[in-house]
Amino acid sequence: MKPTLLNNILPHQTNQKIIKHLANHYWFVAWDNKMDRLERLFSSKNSGFNLVTMDKGKPQLDSVLNVYGEMIFDIIIERLQIKGTLDRVYWNMYLKNSEGDYHQDRPDENCLSALYNLHTTDGGVEIDGKFYGDVESQAKVFKSNTLHMGFGPKKDNVRFNLNLVVRT
Repeated sequence: MKPTLLNNILPHQTNQKIIKHLANHYWFVAWDNKMDRLERLFSSKNSGFNLVTMDKGKPQLDSVLNVYGEMIFDIIIERLQIKGTLDRVYWNMYLKNSEGDYHQDRPDENCLSALYNLHTTDGGVEIDGKFYGDVESQAKVFKSNTLHMGFGPKKDNVRFNLNLVVRT
């Protein structure tokens, strides 16, 4: 199933403010499956970094990043004309040649994932076998139980994005 692409979610200036917050934040080594962070760090694949500011509907950090995540969530559900609750706010930072693993965000049938691009890069995401490049202010919305994998840029230095999980 192809994702729904929503364009022009936030203005460029707002995306830049978010990136500035992210650039000055602490990060954790990313992992997509059950591998622990230390094991992932020393594996053959660089998976980039992540920051979870909300999970299972509960803030993990008291951060303005949750306000931005909720704002993007509100715009997405309004444009899709659906009802839902925000389940997860998960920020990603991929460096050159970072690559995730195929995974599901949630196995639950009534969850949607929204991958929001903070800037345009030559990185992107593969969803259900098809690659979608990063386009600034675009959200790619799909069922959370769909296999997908993130890719870092090859030419650009860094790729920032947001992964929301919406419970419908």
